[in-house]
Amino acid sequence: MLRCSGLRCPNDLASVENCERPDPVAFAGALVDQLLAEIGPDVAVAWGTIVDRNDPLPASWFNQAISLRADRNPFLALIDWHELAADRPDRFLGNVHPNMAGLRAFTQMFIDDITLFLADPPNPEVSGRGLAQANCRPNRLTPAPR
Repeated sequence: MLRCSGLRCPNDLASVENCERPDPVAFAGALVDQLLAEIGPDVAVAWGTIVDRNDPLPASWFNQAISLRADRNPFLALIDWHELAADRPDRFLGNVHPNMAGLRAFTQMFIDDITLFLADPPNPEVSGRGLAQANCRPNRLTPAPR
């Protein structure tokens, strides 16, 4: 089991929100880098973005930090829950936690994206479909057929 010696939670928005550094994206990135360093180099990782409709700024800092790393790390794949859910208040109880419809969409997104991720994990030596294909699908919030 993976343990993070220095992080309370890899998506610790309180740490990012309350940081007193001039660049909160860099601070969030340092948290991401710390966790990725503990996982080790050349390990395929899928990382999901986050949504916080109460205070979207810290979530956006964290998501920017993850996205920047995914752009330059060929072993890091982004699962973009924020892109899928941020403009869908009907999928939330309050502004942070998904309701049942949101949970179904979230779960289906992870099933679809992790299935593709496992079938074709990120690797700089082999190009393939992987999550790039998953992120190109239209409207993944459509309910799955029963």
